[in-house]
Order: sequence, then C-alpha cells, then structure tokens
Amino acid sequence: MWVRDMEGVNVDYILLGSSRMNYHIDPIQIEAATGKKGLNLGVNAFSSFESYLMLKEFLRNNDTKRVFVQVDNLVSDDDPDREGEKTWIPYLDEDYVYKEFKRYGIEYSLYRRIPFYRFQKFESRIGYRDVLASALGSGHQYEPTFGYTPTIGVLNGAVNFKKSTPTKLPNHSMKSMISLCEKRNVELIFFTAPIFKYGGTLNQFEETLPNYYDLHSTVEDKKDFSNQTHLNYKGAEKFTDFFLKLFFNSSK
Repeated sequence: MWVRDMEGVNVDYILLGSSRMNYHIDPIQIEAATGKKGLNLGVNAFSSFESYLMLKEFLRNNDTKRVFVQVDNLVSDDDPDREGEKTWIPYLDEDYVYKEFKRYGIEYSLYRRIPFYRFQKFESRIGYRDVLASALGSGHQYEPTFGYTPTIGVLNGAVNFKKSTPTKLPNHSMKSMISLCEKRNVELIFFTAPIFKYGGTLNQFEETLPNYYDLHSTVEDKKDFSNQTHLNYKGAEKFTDFFLKLFFNSSK
C-alpha cells in the first residue's frame, strides 16, 4: 500500500472513499488549475471503516490541511467491507490496525493469531501474489496520477436505481474521522459524488454529518458515466472542474 511508504509528506488535501472517489477526482487537474497539491486515496470497495483506517494511516507520518470524504448509501455501512478490508488484512499483526478491527468480531483475532487461517480465508480474495506484493511494498503504482484512476465506457440502456435502506449516522468510523481531524486541526468535508438518476434520499447525511455537500446531481449527462454510480474519464474531468471551483477558490 503506497501510503505506508510515505513519511513527511505535506499536501493541501487528501481524498478518501471508495471507487466513487478513486475514479472521480483528478489531483493533477486540481493542481494545474489552482496550484493546490493533493492525493486521491480512494480505493475500490472501501466502506467508511476502511476510509477511516486510510486517514489514520496517512496522518501517522504526514500532514494535510483538508480531508474530503465521499459518502453515500453504498459506503455508509460501518462494518469492514468483505472486499475492501483485504487491503488491511496483511497488516493485522500491527497493533494499531488490529485495534480498529477487533471490535467487529473474533474472526479478526483468529486472522491475527493464526496466519495460516488468515491465508486460507483470504487466499481467493488476496492471492499469493498480492500478499507477496504487500510484503515487498510493491504492486500497483499510484504515484504518476496521485491516486486517481480514470475509467472508460459509456452508460447504456434503461436505468432504474434501486433505493438503499438508510443507515444510522454518523457511524463509529465517521465519528472517529471527525474526532481525529479535530485533534489534528484538519478541516473535514463530506460530500456525495455524482450518481445518474439517483432514486434514494441523502437527507440522513445532511442532517447528521458536519460540513456535508450534496453533489450527486452536478454531472447529469448519461455519456459522462461508465455505469450508474461511476463517471468515465470525461465525466471525471467535468466533476473535478466543478469540485475545484467549489472548494479551491482564491480564498481557500
């Protein structure tokens, strides 16, 4: 995980969330327009729990002025995501990582204490090559794009968004993010990225999260989406332009 190799990095902002952050905001475009340096630390399948771990990991040895977290009904569950958690499973031997996992069940104690059991359970999801890459500090190289991953494709066909069941908010991980940022005197901003023809409600975020922005309808053209919940690279360029104008004007 590239963020674990960072030490003494000081950026203007970091971006946290799932693929709906990773695919949607380009730090290089922001820097070209504003001079502000940042990192996109969004990772596919991250829930709010994994995003909190990423924030905690970054702030261990680095600094930033602002933290942006992408939230929606797809990632607001506080339990570790069965796909997203695999990024952190190789580090359960470390006390500060295990401390965050142990509240979610005895299985994480077993993963920590019995390495073979951990490998047996996660081999199909992590795989030998991924475990080896983590151990060697190698793997996908994020540095050239500062974490942003552009995607292609265009959304086709009829779209009927399945409404999500609202989750009780703010959850433990979101509260932990808020507390950590307050202690570090870091500005924390929550927002919801574009979703094509969203049929649910975001009222729970507006009512419970501080400094929340509903941006789900800021990109509406179907051709700018690769699927209903992800922008393609053209849509990401449009959304990044809107984002930088909103949050990185001359007074910010």
